[in-house]
Amino acid sequence: GTLMADSGLGNILCGTFGSVDKMLQGKKYPQNIRALRLLTEELLRPIVENKELNNMADLENVLADLSTKSRTTKAWTELVIKPTLLIMQFTRATHEPDYALLITTMNKMLPYFFAAHKHNYARYGLFFCRSLTWLPSEVEQQFLRGEQILHHMEGLWNGIPSDQFIETTWMKRGKGPSGVIGNTQNPQTVATWSYSQHAVVTLMGDLELMTEDDSMPKLKHKEETSGRINSDAQDRESLHHTLSECIDPMDPDSHPDGTLINIVTGAIAPANVNIEKAVSLGQEQLETFESSWPEGFYTTIKRQAVTFSDNRNAI
Repeated sequence: GTLMADSGLGNILCGTFGSVDKMLQGKKYPQNIRALRLLTEELLRPIVENKELNNMADLENVLADLSTKSRTTKAWTELVIKPTLLIMQFTRATHEPDYALLITTMNKMLPYFFAAHKHNYARYGLFFCRSLTWLPSEVEQQFLRGEQILHHMEGLWNGIPSDQFIETTWMKRGKGPSGVIGNTQNPQTVATWSYSQHAVVTLMGDLELMTEDDSMPKLKHKEETSGRINSDAQDRESLHHTLSECIDPMDPDSHPDGTLINIVTGAIAPANVNIEKAVSLGQEQLETFESSWPEGFYTTIKRQAVTFSDNRNAI
């Protein structure tokens, strides 16, 4: 949303999905992932159908080759397709759970945080990734067994990180009808409510076991239901139609030489826009920032990527 502002991405998503502005600001997380996943599928469909691809490496080679031929193709590859694949990989790592895949994916995400000037994610995300390399061996073994991921219920592919688990339990109940928000601000009442939550959750779990048959793990994900499959098919068709009316970002031959373009309006970006280099710029910032530790940990992380909508653009 930050790096691809005014590139045509928002216009394309608006033709199929609602609340796109909030999605591109990082809100509405599940809808955001679904929209970007479906869009990436449609962007890659001609490549997958027309190229002989046997594995992920083949796809990466094709994308790398296309990126050398057009700045626009490189921008859409580096800032839409690859980040979406990283999101899907991150989701898999947390849901399965797969600790090794999680660390690999998070390290690949870091340059994007620097490039998009998400300085808190950049600063503390890098420290978090590096701190995981300092874990005691017994803790690392527990993580490799997936014990850093929590589950609301038994089943497949339903693990969630601890911060999201808190959001879906304590925070959710605190904001709900039986919570404290909107009812009281008395510190003693809030403390009593908080300290009693473990007992309440235990009781609610026991009641659910009495009223539902949870003895068997759920082997079918909600994304596999017929309703979801039909909805995805309709949205794919809508995205396909919208993209057919735009300049194809994955077709370098349709782009003016040496320029970055808005694929919806055809507008050419000012000369100083450099989003196609954002990831490499972010990687350079990461290395410079890390080399300044520990004294430079709180130094300002400056924004180097210039986007279509940046007020630093030359006229």
